[in-house]
Amino acid sequence: MGLEERYFQSQIENTSPLNLVVLLYDGCLRFLKQARGYMDENNIEQTSVYMGKARNIISELMASLDMDLGGDLATKLMSLYCYIYEQMVYGSVLKEQKRPRN
Repeated sequence: MGLEERYFQSQIENTSPLNLVVLLYDGCLRFLKQARGYMDENNIEQTSVYMGKARNIISELMASLDMDLGGDLATKLMSLYCYIYEQMVYGSVLKEQKRPRN
């Protein structure tokens, strides 16, 4: 494990749940930005890799919601996460359909 990975692991282990959510949001946005760059270059493989990473984060955020204790806020966040996830899948499918076939 490299220095950067150890720093990130330490940051995760020593942060509050709220800060962990913020880190996940930041990571998701970073992966989406990388996916967009690869998408603009028509690099489907790398686009898929980074879109998958972003979808995994959204899936984790969805799984972490406590729908019983979270009440209305958890319900609204779940709706938001579902919308984001659907849009990422839709964007991936749309880009795949526009890709030139050999």
